[in-house]
Amino acid sequence: MSVAKEANRLIGLFRISDIESNTLRLSEPIKPGLLANDFPQRPSFPNPYTSWLKMLAFGAVVGAVGAALSASWGFAQLSARAQGVPSRRTMSTLFAYVTLGVAAFQWMSIWALTSFSPLIEQKADQLRRQSLSHWRTTLIRLLTTASFIILSLRLWGVIGGGLRSSFNGMNPSPLAQASDAIVTILLWLHLRSLAVARGFEGLVWRSVVVMVGRGGTLVFLFVVPVLFTTAGHPLRLSWEFVNIRYGLAVLWDVIAVLVLLQFATAFLRFSARRGS
Repeated sequence: MSVAKEANRLIGLFRISDIESNTLRLSEPIKPGLLANDFPQRPSFPNPYTSWLKMLAFGAVVGAVGAALSASWGFAQLSARAQGVPSRRTMSTLFAYVTLGVAAFQWMSIWALTSFSPLIEQKADQLRRQSLSHWRTTLIRLLTTASFIILSLRLWGVIGGGLRSSFNGMNPSPLAQASDAIVTILLWLHLRSLAVARGFEGLVWRSVVVMVGRGGTLVFLFVVPVLFTTAGHPLRLSWEFVNIRYGLAVLWDVIAVLVLLQFATAFLRFSARRGS
């Protein structure tokens, strides 16, 4: 019995010593090194909203490149008509590739600019967004994708007589002209809504000006004459009218380049304020 009592006493002492040691360990002050935030050694994840803003900036830059290419081609057409340089053979050779390049830049730009925000919105905001802008972005994407595919097929001679014959005949399709005008108007309406949502006050009215100017030029100076010709009432366009039409197209393309670059700068600045 004495041996059992001695063993129990020793076990109790060990338990008491463990409790005291644990109590002392918990009562020790926390070392500052445990609270150091060593963030550089931890994996970092990009902010989805910032990545989306950078995607919008990329789309604006690509759209500016496409508009600059379109303006350069329009200026080359004016120079060929007035001075004969570049030659008509050179213009006919380059027409297919320039046209397809403009369509490709426009296609990439629109798909980037019409991407949806990753922010979690309330149900009412989601319904409103779907009812007001979802149909618009879907229509823009469908039209630009269809235009890019058709131009690609025509370039390789799968359908039609190729783009070179279109340039020689100077008889653009009314559907293609109308599609280009609709895409232009809807795209700048979309950019205006982005400027309003982000608080870019200066870009709101600039978007409206480009939409009215560029869209109106395409509708009244390009689409309407083609529609009259298709309906069997061809308009006799004077030399000066054609030159004015190309000149206005070049002017609005240049203005569109400047505004799109301003959009890209604004998106990048806004993403920098929100942090990476």
